[in-house]
Formats: sequence, structure tokens, C-alpha cells
Amino acid sequence: MMPVSRYLCIFINVGFGERLLEADGYFELPGGLLLQWGHGSIHASSAIIQFKKSFNVTPFIVLPHKITTDGRYVTSSDYTLTSFSLYGWNGNGTVNNIDSYTYFALGM
Repeated sequence: MMPVSRYLCIFINVGFGERLLEADGYFELPGGLLLQWGHGSIHASSAIIQFKKSFNVTPFIVLPHKITTDGRYVTSSDYTLTSFSLYGWNGNGTVNNIDSYTYFALGM
């Protein structure tokens, strides 16, 4: 077997995992590690955000980010297999609207 053929067979058999490569999507690696991301806009101080794909175990971490220039931010908590809670805050620590946000989640 030619060296190129042998490497091509290895490359084809490894696979790249399940994925949905969109603005709100996910990438599941062959070992089971699941990366998810999303974005949205909510005019409320709290919301429950649904993942595109359910995790098999509670996510390790969810990293939300607020899209703003006025010192407001978002936090996340209450991770489940299918969702997480998102909260909006002012720079001084008082509750405020979430508005535009993005997130990245990592789990299995």
C-alpha cells in the first residue's frame, strides 16, 4: 500500500463528529465533548435559554457575553441538560435588561 493511501484511510476512518455549524450551533467531537454556542436578544432581566442539542451530563461551563457599550453585563446559572438561566445586570450590580447576548457552552 502506498503511504498516501494508508494515511487517507486513517483520515477517513477518524471522522469529525456531529455538528451544526450555524450562528446557533454545536460541534460534538468523536470522544463525546460537546461545544455549543448561540446568540439572541431578550428584553427582560432574566430568561431561560435552550441549547440546540441536549447534553448527556450537566455542562461543565456556560460563558455568556453581553453585547453592549454601556457597562451592562450578563451572568448564567442553573445549568441543565437542555438549558441555562441568563440574568442581566448594570455595571453597579443592579438588575437590568439582558438585550443582546452570546454564549458558549462546554460539556459532554
